[in-house]
Amino acid sequence: MHKDIPATILANGRSRLEFDLDQINAKTVTFGCNAIMRDFMTDYLVVIDQPMVFEMIDTKAYLKSKCYAQSQRQLDRKFNENPELTKHIHVIPEHVKQLDSGNTAIALAIELNFKKIYLVGFDYIVMPNEPMKYNNVYRSTANYAPEPAIGINRTNQKQWQSRLFALVRKNPDIEFIRVNGNDHSLIKMRERKTNLTEILPQQFKEEINKL
Repeated sequence: MHKDIPATILANGRSRLEFDLDQINAKTVTFGCNAIMRDFMTDYLVVIDQPMVFEMIDTKAYLKSKCYAQSQRQLDRKFNENPELTKHIHVIPEHVKQLDSGNTAIALAIELNFKKIYLVGFDYIVMPNEPMKYNNVYRSTANYAPEPAIGINRTNQKQWQSRLFALVRKNPDIEFIRVNGNDHSLIKMRERKTNLTEILPQQFKEEINKL
């Protein structure tokens, strides 16, 4: 399954805005995170926080994407109100959960046996000319931090990156490619010989065009 088709995980760092998501969706299998459903429907949608789970249900995004929520507890009340939801919304398996939506989406793609995984919009908190601003497409919108949104603290940043590197090391047969849209490499010297590489946005566009 999915042996020859790459997956693209679309996180919500602001570098994602420069890409044509329709083209990416046409050439790869897409996984989205949280509020991306407001603008674009990916093949798979991973929703973590409870307010976002309720937004996904209330807007019926589950009818347009295969949706995954973090826990059964988040869904029980909504399932009781509308049993039909059980056909459309899935609980993320325990062994896949990663505590944040981006890494959970990566783990889900691994679980579904994708062997090449692009990471788009994984910018974390570093922004050109705005180093302390929260680098998220949806900052200052419903269910997100209001403006001015101070950047996520370094502890959270390190946790997200540690989870990513753990997934990379645990799956040496999978090719992980981060599209480095903010010119801030995640790859330290000790990670350079792993199966995680970085490419520039233009290189990613060229690779997508060739698929």
